Amino acid sequence: TLKGLILPIKPEDDLDAEYDVDEAEAFRIEQIYLENLYQFVGHLSSTLEDLEVDALNTSIELTPSTPQYPAVRSLRVAGLFGMPELKVLMHTFPALDRSLTLLIPDDCHRSRIDEIEWFDVHSRNAAAQPDEGKLAPWKRIDRLMCDSQLLYLLALKCPIGHTYLLMGDRSYARKTRDYFVSGLRESRPVRLTLDMLYIESTSDLRFFNGIFPEELGSSLTHLAFGLQYVEPHLGFHTEFGTRQEYRLWSPFVVSVCDRIR
Repeated sequence: TLKGLILPIKPEDDLDAEYDVDEAEAFRIEQIYLENLYQFVGHLSSTLEDLEVDALNTSIELTPSTPQYPAVRSLRVAGLFGMPELKVLMHTFPALDRSLTLLIPDDCHRSRIDEIEWFDVHSRNAAAQPDEGKLAPWKRIDRLMCDSQLLYLLALKCPIGHTYLLMGDRSYARKTRDYFVSGLRESRPVRLTLDMLYIESTSDLRFFNGIFPEELGSSLTHLAFGLQYVEPHLGFHTEFGTRQEYRLWSPFVVSVCDRIR
């Protein structure tokens, strides 16, 4: 029984060709719309537990005939296009409870924020989840990996065991900070990892002021804070072997720690 799938999509002029997936252990899917996924993996929908998709667009109109994958418990999307529609994701993958990874391609990062559209997506996703005490498709997710903007847009209400947030340089923008704090306040993670990229010339240390809302005090038990520091003249800092590098790094770390206490 095939339980994990990573399937490369064929060129557009070869969509009628057939794949022999019976003996394969892993396949990769690249550049595909959610409504077209069934033609590749429909015959595996009853057993497939782990699915990895390179590029997926979930912005579709949900209908009673929209295919479901009732066995999928882990989903990884390396490139998410369009806005995340939670109603579509919960319908398509109703049993998901292990891992959800949603990443944004570098060339499609949401550097421009439409506040009205973001609020509408957030509101739709919040409304798509039943109130506490009622039966919900997603009762728990063991591990969520996304960026701080997607955390806000998803508006997840179910318990999350480990929230892993990827934060690029754009995450330090003044507008995105409010979305970051709001996402943490609503999701209340138990374990939180912040994987951050900080560029000396463009990032703003004021981002760290009051970064953790008071609501986390009753839920957060573990915090991991990973940081890649970039100084324009020296590049990425992962190991420090010179006094000059240490002089740049040490004050920065002290400053950050003072702001998150």
